[in-house]
Amino acid sequence: MKLKPDSYAHVDDEGRLIIPAETAFRFGLKPGAVVPFAEEAHNLRLRLPPTHLKKVYLEVTNRCNLECRMCIRRTWDDPVGQMEAGTFRRVIAGLQTFSPAPAIFFGGFGEPLSHPDIIDMVAEAKKLKTSVELITNATLLSAVLAKRLTAARLDVLWVSLEGSKPESYADVRLGAELPDILNNIRRFRDSRQAYHTEIGVVFVAMKRNIAELPEVMRLAQELGVTRFLVTNVLPYTEDLREEALYSCAPEDLSFTSTAADTSFELCTMNINDATRAALQETIRNACIVDTTATNAGMLKNYCPFIESGSLAISWDGGVSPCLPLMHSHASYLGERKRCTRRLIAGNVSERNLTDIWDAPEYLNIRRRVQAFYFASCTSCKGCELAEKNETDCLGSGFPACGGCLWAQGFIRCP
Repeated sequence: MKLKPDSYAHVDDEGRLIIPAETAFRFGLKPGAVVPFAEEAHNLRLRLPPTHLKKVYLEVTNRCNLECRMCIRRTWDDPVGQMEAGTFRRVIAGLQTFSPAPAIFFGGFGEPLSHPDIIDMVAEAKKLKTSVELITNATLLSAVLAKRLTAARLDVLWVSLEGSKPESYADVRLGAELPDILNNIRRFRDSRQAYHTEIGVVFVAMKRNIAELPEVMRLAQELGVTRFLVTNVLPYTEDLREEALYSCAPEDLSFTSTAADTSFELCTMNINDATRAALQETIRNACIVDTTATNAGMLKNYCPFIESGSLAISWDGGVSPCLPLMHSHASYLGERKRCTRRLIAGNVSERNLTDIWDAPEYLNIRRRVQAFYFASCTSCKGCELAEKNETDCLGSGFPACGGCLWAQGFIRCP
């Protein structure tokens, strides 16, 4: 990889590493910051300080107009609702105190476009002069909404797309029709005049749809998609266990990332007779020029939320370290049913976001997850401790993250 001139740091006469000021600012490398690092065979890897907030996942509603086959909504009994205007104002007020302002991602466990104030929310978020993204199933992406989203200066619109044929897409996204979705995306693409919003696609890979991945990738290219993410299904139900394309067995895993013109990420999954042809064709058609993961060495025992300086805020104002801990839910680790308890560090309706983020107990949780001294519940699954995120055989307290599929590279979010 060719390095840009600003990719170089230098060592001064006193042996101190000097990083370009703009880079240091963006990554929270401020005076007094404690920066974790790791020594590798031929590299020294600096990690994001756990004190730096870089990205916020904002769940403005957990309601949805679809009943998708792989949705958490099939198993949970959490109350549903949408973020009130006062709660959103407190979120924005809290984010104004951070410098630089963290990126904002409208998404969680609901359909953001179903919130009646979503356009105003995007516009308010953009006033922070930060990147704003949103994920949608695109069923509600009308011509009016398309124009208003680009006028609000949305930076990236992510669309969930799990099939290339109407019948297979409808088999996954129950209640949606593929021709309508594609027309909505095309209309959005063609309406980007006020602001050139990027389009991204998320493909949830399962046994029932993996063969269609190359064609979905081709469709995405025709639609002008510049970001493409392939993630595995999270088995919330017992029948979804049979849809998984990974076995949690390290010797069977593979990962690839980076592309020439399109941002492309493929989560860890088995390379076998069921997946090989589709993956090979996808990689070839996507012009993948480097099959080395950009975060090599961090795919296991690596929390993508903590490492990226993220937090998640649910529709009721609860602040969590990550999307998986935003709501209590059940899922499967192999044959074991695992119950994940929600973790709320505070609520923006009761405390300022900065106070919640800087609280010593929350900072300690982030440091503990970044160190990732947890039992290997994902691959072991050998005892009943793997059935909850309360503790593990190493004595780790709540949250015990050794059974998290995100932390082992199987699941990814944009």
